[in-house]
Amino acid sequence: MAANDDRRVLTAASMADVSLALKQLSEMIYKQEGRKGPVTIRDELHVLGDFFVTGDIHASAPYAILTASADQSFGIGAVSAPVSFDKELEDTANLHNTADLTKIVVHKPGIWYIFGNLRYQGDSTGTYRLCQIRKNGTEFIGLGATARGSMTVVVDVTVSTIHRFVDNDYIQLLMGHDATNNITVLGSPTNVDAPTFGAIWLAF
Repeated sequence: MAANDDRRVLTAASMADVSLALKQLSEMIYKQEGRKGPVTIRDELHVLGDFFVTGDIHASAPYAILTASADQSFGIGAVSAPVSFDKELEDTANLHNTADLTKIVVHKPGIWYIFGNLRYQGDSTGTYRLCQIRKNGTEFIGLGATARGSMTVVVDVTVSTIHRFVDNDYIQLLMGHDATNNITVLGSPTNVDAPTFGAIWLAF
């Protein structure tokens, strides 16, 4: 989780909210794949939750999952450039701003779980690729980064955070790189390996 001024200690009640959100997230993912059954959500170090997916999603929590159907090219050293998402896999509360396809707009104040991933086309130049969450055009609330000497193959970068929002805050998923060539964020018309950007409400 990226550090920010709004970080809070999770109480037993809020941990229950997070558990519910993870359960709903697993339901959303498996719904896209038409599957049911046991699922484990984890990061690189920790198991975050074990659930049995039934196909049901809690109706009261607004959420959205977006993806992009086409590749997007960004210029040399394009740090903090928003990625556009033209497809809505899920959007239960009109969160996706169709006038600006880079934005998710929060219509319910409270604590939200935000997540995203980008897949970069391979390029041998530069030392890092970024995946960032930005609020209201100025405040960075989440950062994912990959830094290594050679990136000649595709590079996947993910980010997630939990953050408190007020009504009509908006968020964007941003790419960034230091390559000396134009860099492409890969899209997919079939949603396989496509970039993903999503938000799910947790609690007031």
